[in-house]
Amino acid sequence: MRWVSVFMLAIGVLTLQSALMPHVALFGARPDLVLVVVVFFGMHAKWRDALLAAWLCGALADLMTIERFGLLSLSYAMAALVVASVREFLFRYNAFSQFALTAATASVVGLVWLVYERIMFHPSSPFAGDAFVMVLLAPLYTGALAQPVHAVLLPVSRAFGLTPPRYTFSGLHRQSGSDRRGRARV
Repeated sequence: MRWVSVFMLAIGVLTLQSALMPHVALFGARPDLVLVVVVFFGMHAKWRDALLAAWLCGALADLMTIERFGLLSLSYAMAALVVASVREFLFRYNAFSQFALTAATASVVGLVWLVYERIMFHPSSPFAGDAFVMVLLAPLYTGALAQPVHAVLLPVSRAFGLTPPRYTFSGLHRQSGSDRRGRARV
């Protein structure tokens, strides 16, 4: 990984998250651009690099909050680890896969944060309303932004040190009329 590029991306995403996302909130739900980037690295980087990049994004996000240091970095690191472990079962370049994986990850992270908030702070707002926003509405909104963010980051993924996988079809040599060594079949 090229960590300077990852660091610059994290700074840019955190700036957008703090400056732009409060203005595009729908019904109290804000999309989490940092989580979209974490899922991107989880889907396309080596699992160790994805874990470190997610932790870096979370640590920088932790510096911007008054919450205990480590909550966001641990949450994002675990999310990247889960995404990296299931990515082999998905079509990484499919828009629906990007949406579904990002929304599911955001839903689980939102549920963990909701439980943490309820245990630590005992908020007076109703649980059902908070659960609707944090576990359903915000993850759907975050998932909707996954495909545009992936569309921007994938063409420049080499700048982050990511190499695209080489998908090949093992039966391709049979379709071309030649054997494995390139000789024409009779």
